[in-house]
Amino acid sequence: MWLRSRVVAVVKRDVQAVVLIFLGSALLRISFTDIYLRYVKDGMRPFLLATGAILLVLGGWALWDVIRGRHDHEPEPDFDEGAETHDGHGHGQMRIAWLLLLPAFSILLIAPPALGAYSAERENSTVLAPKTDVALDPLPAGNPLTMSLNDFAVRAVWDDQRSLAGREIAMTGFVTAVPKDEAPVGVPSGQSATWWLTRLSLTCCAADANATKILAVGTKPLAPNTWVRVTGTWMPGGPTADANAIPWFKVSSLQTVPQPKDPYE
Repeated sequence: MWLRSRVVAVVKRDVQAVVLIFLGSALLRISFTDIYLRYVKDGMRPFLLATGAILLVLGGWALWDVIRGRHDHEPEPDFDEGAETHDGHGHGQMRIAWLLLLPAFSILLIAPPALGAYSAERENSTVLAPKTDVALDPLPAGNPLTMSLNDFAVRAVWDDQRSLAGREIAMTGFVTAVPKDEAPVGVPSGQSATWWLTRLSLTCCAADANATKILAVGTKPLAPNTWVRVTGTWMPGGPTADANAIPWFKVSSLQTVPQPKDPYE
């Protein structure tokens, strides 16, 4: 005798409605604060607001429809034709269905932090070459010159004119420890080089994050994920002309700073 087994995923309409309401509420909560910047670019905010509002409306409408149906004594739909309900299987499936609320609860109650050192350590540094037909703009006057990590890395890796030479640069990022198997080669003896100044950049959301890493030379590391502002100079000798190169930076001063509102570049 052939045995047939079926796995039936059953979610009652009231559970569906509650899940929609909680998911919509979670999206609206993070969208009305700066929390959403931990997961998507700033330009995605209108889409999050619209999606959260639609889910909330759909969930409210579905829940009202269920309540109205019960008030009118409409029969509840069966879980499935032939499904066992008296031996507890149906109730077990319903208990599992409520687990769908856990992702929404996690965002409503404990919003996960932005990506940090753990993700950056496992990502290759990405320094895309500038377009060959477009020259890099001259650097503005003034010292120290505040730059993003990506701008600094592009010039350090790809600029044949060495526009960074002799300039005092200030940058802000978080600390990522250099793994032992990736220790840099060629750093002058006696110079500490055990951590990367790091920022992550997004194309759309945290799932497509790219890391920009700069080797901090001449200062001992702080704890991973510590946000710092460093001042110093470009240090020749690091790798160049490579999209995965990690340039060197001689640190002259360092101070801890709060995490920026938008942690990504």
